[in-house]
Amino acid sequence: MQFDCLVEGTVTADAESRTTDRDGRPFVTFRLDHQQGYHDHDGAWRNTLRVPYEITCWDRRVMPSLLNIRKGQRVVVHATRFKIRTDRRTGETLFDLTPDVVHTVAGSEQPHTFQLLLAAQVTGSAQSRTVGADQRPMVTVRVEHQQGYYNNFGTWKTTLRTPYHLTSFDESLMPALRGIHRGQRVLVHATRFNILPDDASGEDLFNLTPDIVRVLAEPGPAPQRHRDGHTVVTPHGERIDADKWPDVVTDLEFVHHG
Repeated sequence: MQFDCLVEGTVTADAESRTTDRDGRPFVTFRLDHQQGYHDHDGAWRNTLRVPYEITCWDRRVMPSLLNIRKGQRVVVHATRFKIRTDRRTGETLFDLTPDVVHTVAGSEQPHTFQLLLAAQVTGSAQSRTVGADQRPMVTVRVEHQQGYYNNFGTWKTTLRTPYHLTSFDESLMPALRGIHRGQRVLVHATRFNILPDDASGEDLFNLTPDIVRVLAEPGPAPQRHRDGHTVVTPHGERIDADKWPDVVTDLEFVHHG
């Protein structure tokens, strides 16, 4: 399922090069704090929520550039993989991102950017209620994001399940949320969030305030490839039946479909 995260924060410790205890695999890691907040009526910035992130890079091509990252710098991280874990020293929840791209950015007073595009499965019915002294209406839905991969047989293998709450106060969005039901797959875009304790497990839960929620059509069966009657030319100039030629080759310049 899709996970596409763009998060901005301030680096809280210099990047370090380390190796795993088990097999000595190298990686580079650093931490950043993402700060949410708002500008008050006088234009002053007010902090509301600090979220720590651990950035862990395993890509040898990217690691050398990350070693230049220093405490106090402001960075933007784009990531498509993550896990949630507990810091053994402090006990706080960490969102551990595996970065695809990391850039340093200028500025210190501007709000930190956060954008998340998430595909998830609805795991509970939408709940409508009112909150506060003004009885403000809201809708909440529980969803679950699954990370994983397709094996050699095309079967999906789940490696990590992460629960989320979607909470909306937007009157234009609430009717759509009320219309979704358990088992559907949805695509969520969010730029705001907070962290709440899960009533069932007591663990911290990522609570998203969605800007957009779309129900996804269920994927159909993968189309079958029919190669009967086609031929390919080998690197040696021999024309053979395509069924005897592998789907994946290492030198595409020598392969031509006839």
